Amino acid sequence: MRTEGLAERLTEVLKYTKLSQGAFADAIEVNRSYISRLLTNRDKGISKSLAFVIEEKFGIDSNWLLTGSGSMIKTYSKSPYLNEVQRIFIGEFESLDLKQKEAALVFVRMLKRIESENKSAHEAEKMEEYSKFLEWQNEQKNKNKK
Repeated sequence: MRTEGLAERLTEVLKYTKLSQGAFADAIEVNRSYISRLLTNRDKGISKSLAFVIEEKFGIDSNWLLTGSGSMIKTYSKSPYLNEVQRIFIGEFESLDLKQKEAALVFVRMLKRIESENKSAHEAEKMEEYSKFLEWQNEQKNKNKK
């Protein structure tokens, strides 16, 4: 594991996340003084498990964090577990700047809300149809009794 440059990489992570040292330490559940020691090169480095925690919480590539090679931001579109549509969608999303990503997120949430409202409306229609069926069924029973 390459430790030279770790302080610089962590500084980049703090800028990217817009977190203070303390808030970052709290988010990854480590002692605040540990982050301070890493940033001033007074500690040897970080473990792979901590790098994975940072990757999961912030999307920072653990390999980049540990070695300095590759891109800082994890590229999820290269995951072998995604189908082609997912890879394309995520790749397009990854290429957006922060403002565009925020707008895309608003759009996706609107789509989900519309889908939910349509589903609710469809369920209400089905309930109304079922209610009409029950009324008709009761009328038929009453006719047969007479």
